[in-house]
Amino acid sequence: MTNNKSSTEPQREEAFKRLEQKISILEDWIKDGIPFELKGGNKQINKKEKIVLEFFPTSISALRGWNGSKNSKDAVKRYKIPKYQTSAGVWKAAPKRITNRVENEGESESLFECLKLKAKFQSDNKNKSKIKELEELLAISQMNHKGLADELIQLRLDNIYLTEELHTSENVIKGTKSTIKTQFKWKDELLKQAHNKTSQLKIENGKLKKILAEHEISYDVDPVEPSIINFPGKVNRDK
Repeated sequence: MTNNKSSTEPQREEAFKRLEQKISILEDWIKDGIPFELKGGNKQINKKEKIVLEFFPTSISALRGWNGSKNSKDAVKRYKIPKYQTSAGVWKAAPKRITNRVENEGESESLFECLKLKAKFQSDNKNKSKIKELEELLAISQMNHKGLADELIQLRLDNIYLTEELHTSENVIKGTKSTIKTQFKWKDELLKQAHNKTSQLKIENGKLKKILAEHEISYDVDPVEPSIINFPGKVNRDK
């Protein structure tokens, strides 16, 4: 049971790292731009006259399943998109500092909303006026700043919690050391008392031997066989 748990923990930590790596890639895309889908080094235009972008997830389930299989080989290699999917169990067990980077718990736009806005801006980019571009870039920047502020708050809360846990553990260790010290002191006192009593008995024994010797009485006495007296009318039960 213990071996299974010890082997599972490193695997889960690796899964958390891959999940964070995915989120970091998407955050960079929001900041620097979602990569364009290129063919022969040229941007592609779809039937709606929109510029085609590299695939990006727009939901938690899509984020969990994102492994670069829907992206170009160049994008997978350049951005080091993890090749493993994220299980539902790993997402459920992920620390708040990770999941908050995606959901923001309603405090600000989620990671996916920011990606969608960025994608809309980029795919329509060739028809945008300069003022509109700046307005949308400002909106995205404000979202990013709000997300970073929320993440910083969560990190501070995590730090406070971990500090309290450390203090609790230190107090438990201190209390345990104190208890052990008290128990050792008590046992040492018992040993001293036993030693003193043994010494006193030796002294008394020596005095007794001296008195017996003065009266020419042997200290070593042979054991006396018990005598049995039969009273009249008593039945001998051994017969």
